[in-house]
Amino acid sequence: MELLDKLGKMDESEKNEIIQSLRNECICHSCPNYSTCMQTSGELLYCSTEGSDCPTYKRKCICPVDCPVHDKFKLKSNYYCLYDKKLKKEEIYHKEVIEV
Repeated sequence: MELLDKLGKMDESEKNEIIQSLRNECICHSCPNYSTCMQTSGELLYCSTEGSDCPTYKRKCICPVDCPVHDKFKLKSNYYCLYDKKLKKEEIYHKEVIEV
């Protein structure tokens, strides 16, 4: 994903430490796309975790405007939760994506 690409030159422990600190700044849980399934799974920081396994309701996305992580790393995408975990960067949604 975008954030991991930007952290790619770091060693694994340093990268994991930064990602853990960014979880405190992450606002995914306040996004209209954030579902009960995602909450139960504790999913956050989609820009580094390659999306969600949960069905996704495609509503208004708060990236990039309101997300401090998005701004800090000058990320370019939005709707990170729609990325397919198995296909990594490709936005091919074999999981359930519901337009609302």
